[in-house]
Amino acid sequence: VSNHGEMYILLLDVSQAFDIVNYVRLLRTLRDRGMCPLICRFIAFSYTQQKIRVKWSECISEPFTVTNGVKQG
Repeated sequence: VSNHGEMYILLLDVSQAFDIVNYVRLLRTLRDRGMCPLICRFIAFSYTQQKIRVKWSECISEPFTVTNGVKQG
């Protein structure tokens, strides 16, 4: 910083911020803010029908339903 002025730094870790999103609340908020009903239904379907498996080394779990979080990647 030139002239020895003050400097402020803000560090915010949001690496797991989307892991705890509640689907019902998210969809209600989208609807309440005027999101197209068709898009809301599509999003609801894509989140309520998702199943995953966990792979650990050579073992793969049975499928189970994901109940919170936001798809990433």
